[in-house]
Amino acid sequence: MKILIVDDNEQYRKLLSAIFVDRGWEAIDAPEGNKGMELLREHIPDVILSDIMMPRMDGFQFLRALRTSAFGDIIFIFYTSTYTKASHRDFALSLGADAYIAKPLDPEDIVQALMDILDRKELRPKRRELPSEEEFLRLHSLFLSEKLMEKTEELRKESVEHRRAEDELMQLREKERQRPGGYGLRPETAGQGRSEMIPQTILSVEIDDQVYTPLNRIENLCRSMTEGGLPDSEGFRLVGKICLSMHKLRNLVTELEKNFLLPRSAILAPIRRIQIMIDVLKKDYADFGASMGSSLDEMEGQLRQFAAFVEDLLKLGNVAKQTLKNEQVDVTGLALEILARLRQSAPHRRAEFSVQPGMTVTGDALLLRMALEQLLENAWNFTLEREEARIAVGWRVETGRKPEFYIRDNGIGFPDDKSKGIFNAFAKAHELAGSSGNGIGLTLAKAAIRRHGGDIRGHGEPGRGATFYFTI
Repeated sequence: MKILIVDDNEQYRKLLSAIFVDRGWEAIDAPEGNKGMELLREHIPDVILSDIMMPRMDGFQFLRALRTSAFGDIIFIFYTSTYTKASHRDFALSLGADAYIAKPLDPEDIVQALMDILDRKELRPKRRELPSEEEFLRLHSLFLSEKLMEKTEELRKESVEHRRAEDELMQLREKERQRPGGYGLRPETAGQGRSEMIPQTILSVEIDDQVYTPLNRIENLCRSMTEGGLPDSEGFRLVGKICLSMHKLRNLVTELEKNFLLPRSAILAPIRRIQIMIDVLKKDYADFGASMGSSLDEMEGQLRQFAAFVEDLLKLGNVAKQTLKNEQVDVTGLALEILARLRQSAPHRRAEFSVQPGMTVTGDALLLRMALEQLLENAWNFTLEREEARIAVGWRVETGRKPEFYIRDNGIGFPDDKSKGIFNAFAKAHELAGSSGNGIGLTLAKAAIRRHGGDIRGHGEPGRGATFYFTI
């Protein structure tokens, strides 16, 4: 048996084609009615399975064109979830539809429906006279008007939800402004002993577009799963809620990029809600899960990737919020300690380390340790391909100026035109085999240095290593 599937939802076409091929049937598909008319002339199917709402030529127009053509006796079945009103069903039957069934479709249900219709093929009553052109246009216009009203209502509800999301953001901002020490307010408490509090500064860094990749993919999946409007199904309504939650997440990431001072719960809560909705769709809506399982799995994977990005962004938030303590820091000792740990992590590697003695600076020991760890781990990772890694840590001291520290390696380097972008969150100058990081290390180093009022810059040359200079 040969079946023509006409649906603008590519996922449904693929799903149904796979079901029919597994049964030993032949399946061909088209994205809308015009293409369907072209294919049926070439392939002459036994059955046509069609959606209703499609671009260019919708299902009703397609059915009328079929019934007034030389192929008018082909079995025609509508399957839909958006248009289940009695008037829609009556309109379809008046045009000569043989059946009108609902989706999401359980594979066995659609096969059984087809078998039932084929069993009745010889018993089908003589087709009723088709509506006149004038009557068809009238009924079709009513159908489109209803569709427009439904879509308008959906957009209104979506607009309300978007405004609610914006209000939540405004409330979060206001709470943060009122919090002691929030938004860069300077704490007045003095340190004890040799320690002295350093005023907080507002931290702002550039976020690479990579962080938005999972968001974009999830939003595309949502649109694909709900295209043509949200059908009257709780499963599809949940997908619609996921779409709205993604809008909130995008706003929160934008807000986080500005100040990194949002409460942790503000951005993790929407992620947890989306995960719960995906779990519900997979477990409690079997029909939906069967038809959209691969999309839900991909959505879940993209959400995990985005959650990892968020965790890294929250690390930047910790740098922004941490109260700094001013004390004498032994930079030489810290560098030697970190390099010893790196050597111990890969004792088989040949490496030559050079650390200038006597380097000290006044600053926060914890944040300076973090900055050195990120910079030295970066050098260690990008010298992996060298027969012998060479890493040097030193400083240049000039009278009347802040000392400038440097970390130099003989690794794979990077083009100088990437020297600014490599400090962006999630930017990677190179993809290292076996590397599991998201590209946040240099961003964390820069954040820690900027918290001290310092600056950092990088210079690289492909194949000849890199040097990072920073002041505190």
